[in-house]
Amino acid sequence: MSRHLKRNTQLDLVSCDIHQQALEFLEHELGIRTLASSTVRESFSPSIAFDVVFALSFFSHLPKSSFGRWLRALFGAVKAPGNLIFTTHGLESHKLMGSPPFPADGFYFKPFSRQLDLNTAEYGNTIPTPAFVAAELFRQTGVSNVTHTPAFWWGHQDLWIVKREQ
Repeated sequence: MSRHLKRNTQLDLVSCDIHQQALEFLEHELGIRTLASSTVRESFSPSIAFDVVFALSFFSHLPKSSFGRWLRALFGAVKAPGNLIFTTHGLESHKLMGSPPFPADGFYFKPFSRQLDLNTAEYGNTIPTPAFVAAELFRQTGVSNVTHTPAFWWGHQDLWIVKREQ
């Protein structure tokens, strides 16, 4: 996504990743500023705030134990006014993944990764219901006025936009 956003020269773009090799590629090959992330939310502390924080297919892989903590962390990195924009696997993704049964709390997680350096207890396939995401957003940020567009991204990932007001 960063390579496409970089085409808009008016953006002051910063990309984030947990893999050093990805950060080096973004910096040296694409000329994009980078910020190292962490697998542990409490170890991630950007020194600047952003007009927009965009997390594409990040919340599609987090377990419940870190889902809300990352919502709070990324929302905390947004300037006021600004936006946190992210995607989740949605109900269309649920169908593509064989319609596994949802637990009562509306949060399905299957530990799985093709990236061998990632602990599957902290990375897998996540499908939260829209009700779960909305409730967790409110719990973590206090914001209830969010925009939710089902299956917006790739025809199956839901798009969420959370506005940080003045």
